[in-house]
Amino acid sequence: MFGKTEGEEKQSIRKFWKNFNIMNAVENINLSWNEITERSLKGAWKNIWPDLSKSEDIGNSVDMDEIVEEKVELAKQTGLDEVNVEDVEEIV
Repeated sequence: MFGKTEGEEKQSIRKFWKNFNIMNAVENINLSWNEITERSLKGAWKNIWPDLSKSEDIGNSVDMDEIVEEKVELAKQTGLDEVNVEDVEEIV
């Protein structure tokens, strides 16, 4: 927005928002996603799934299959009977 509303060829903020469309939003999402660091993702997963963040290398000290099975079982206990291993792996 600042790039379009400042400088020689500036437009009003109202005109900027009037011309803003879904493609502009998708482009903004893409630019934002590209700025996310691995550290940020690890920090988010640490809050969501603390057991997973205990290891730098998931494959060496955490049995991923065991964790996935545990999450599937938890889902089923809460009434989400249709959740399966593939669903959890896709999310992770």
